[in-house]
Order: sequence, then C-alpha cells, then structure tokens
Amino acid sequence: MRGPSRFVAALVSVVAVSSSVRAQTPNVPTDPIDAVVTALESHDLVGVPAGKDHLPSHDLMVRLLNDPRVVAAVDDIAVEFGTARYQDVADRFVAGESVPERELRRIWEDTTVADTHWDLPIYEEFFRLVRDINQRTPPGQQIRVLLGDPPIEWEHVATALEHREWVRDMARDRHPAALIELEVLDRGRKGLIYYGFGHLQRRKPTRRPDIHSIVGYLLASTEARVFTIMPAFGHRYHGLVGLQPDIGDWLPGQVSLLRGTVVGAAPWRLFNPIPESKRAGDALAEVTLAEQFDAIVYFGPPEEQGLSELDPARCLDDEWMTMRLGRLALVSETMPPGSGSPRDRLLDYCDAVAGR
Repeated sequence: MRGPSRFVAALVSVVAVSSSVRAQTPNVPTDPIDAVVTALESHDLVGVPAGKDHLPSHDLMVRLLNDPRVVAAVDDIAVEFGTARYQDVADRFVAGESVPERELRRIWEDTTVADTHWDLPIYEEFFRLVRDINQRTPPGQQIRVLLGDPPIEWEHVATALEHREWVRDMARDRHPAALIELEVLDRGRKGLIYYGFGHLQRRKPTRRPDIHSIVGYLLASTEARVFTIMPAFGHRYHGLVGLQPDIGDWLPGQVSLLRGTVVGAAPWRLFNPIPESKRAGDALAEVTLAEQFDAIVYFGPPEEQGLSELDPARCLDDEWMTMRLGRLALVSETMPPGSGSPRDRLLDYCDAVAGR
C-alpha cells in the first residue's frame, strides 16, 4: 500500500479552501449488515467492494453472507473473479453438486486476468461459503453466483494482441453489466455486485460517452436502482480522519452514508489522486465522493488491514506454474516500461516460500 504523504498533502490543500466540506453534516457509522439490508429494501443492486488481496473486504463479505437477513434479500452475487465460460460449473457447485477440484479451479484460474489475484485462497473460500450457505437454505431461496469476467478461451490466445481483444473497450465492465441486466434486473431479482471499487464508481476518468464502469453502464441503459459502497483501503484512512478525526474511533467494517456529509462533499480526487502531469482535462476534477458512491466502508488504519497470500503449494504445482508463468509472460509484452514484472514477482515469491 502506498504511503500517506501525498494524500495528506492533498488533504491539507483541499480542506483549507473547502468551506462546502465544513458545512456538511458529520458522518455517522452504522453496522454494515444493517446498511446493506436497508439498501436492498429500496434498490435492485448493492455494490460491495472487493480488494484483490485485501482480507478485510473478504471478511466483510463473509459477515454479510453469514447473516440470514442478507441471504433472504439476495438472489444473485455477480463476481469479478470468475470466467463466464464456466457458469455451469459454478451453478452446479454452489447448488451442492459434486465438482472435481480441477474443474472447479477453472472458474477463477481462467479469467482474463493473467496475474495470480484470483488464485489467492479467499476466492475459493467465497465459492465454498456460498455452497455451504445454500445447503442450509430452502430450494428457491438459494444464492446464485454470476461469473462476470468475459469467457476468454485461453487455448486460442497465443499473443498479447489476442488477449487484448478479450478486454478491449472496457469489456470487463460491459460484459458483467449486460449479464446483470439479463440475469438479475430482467428477472425481477436482487443482487450484490462484488467487484473492485473501480467497477462500482458511477463515472470513469474519461470524457468518452461510451466508456463506463459496470454501474455506469447499468445506469445508462436501464432504470436500475443501484447503491454502491466505496472501500477506505490503505491510504484513504488518512483522508477520512483528516476530514473528520473521530472516524479513527470507528469499528473496522462500519459503513457511513455519503450524501450531505463531510466526507461525501470532499473531492473525489482527494481519495483517488492522479499525477500532476495528468490533471489537465481531468473528467473527474470537480466530482465529489458522494457523486461517485452512496456510502463508504471504514477498514481501520492501513497497518491493520491484512492481506491474503498465495498458498505456497501452488508454487510446487508444475501444471499451475507453467500455466501462470506462460500467461504472465504473454501479457507482460504490452506492459508499460517501469511497471514491474508480475512474472518476476511470482518467481521471487515462490523462491522465498518454496525454494523454487
């Protein structure tokens, strides 16, 4: 996680001139389950943030799914960490059918994301948790997991250009938005969108009218009522307590509404700054946090936000290593200079934990 220095500097400069922030109502924390259940009473969809290796985000979803009120209110959960190509496998597994491990793993191993993000144990744990909950839930009330990633066919992808064809023009937002419209909204169901927060924000940092997030596409093409929650990952903690110091006393996992509040009136770029060289013409320069999200979830100080790690056993799985290193090498061809090599990071990790 990045250090707080430039975020604190931005906070000082913004708050010093922002009378609108000071004039708002202080943010008040509430229980996350109460917040989500209440939101589902008046909305079709609730966006709950996932965070790659971020354990508190996973723990929040576990809390939600272990509450009977949430299970009773939710029909579907759309997820980022599963390829639509294996929707039938996911359906069978969460319904309680026997699915071979190798077949099950294809769900999260074969997404368009070549990196190891979805190989972390928290994502398999999610599917197993939904399966366990469904076994305790009457038929007709069980939760379906919708796999939102485009159905890439890796056996036909041999170049970086061929991979790019699967993800170009915001396909990782367009595809799940269309899926949610078809499987949730058109059927009169309710669901959670369990995705990284960039997919949940209402506006993307572009002036192109055809480029949206998942939520942006849904709002542009349907009459869906969508409630979204932004995560206070890492450095955002400093922005929150800088605006309202007593937020530091909240319990991790608590949620606060943004409309008409101190935090909601703050500039979006206070929490998501960009380099000065990219600020000219920034489409989000004047956008507030409340214009992007409906609520924020607090996770505590950065040093207390744990991370999930890859199971060292993966490093000893020759088939998995060959697959993952091959895909990482392929997508690395189009990575910008100086961005670091995910392939090298995996090799270094495996050398450290498994002597490989």
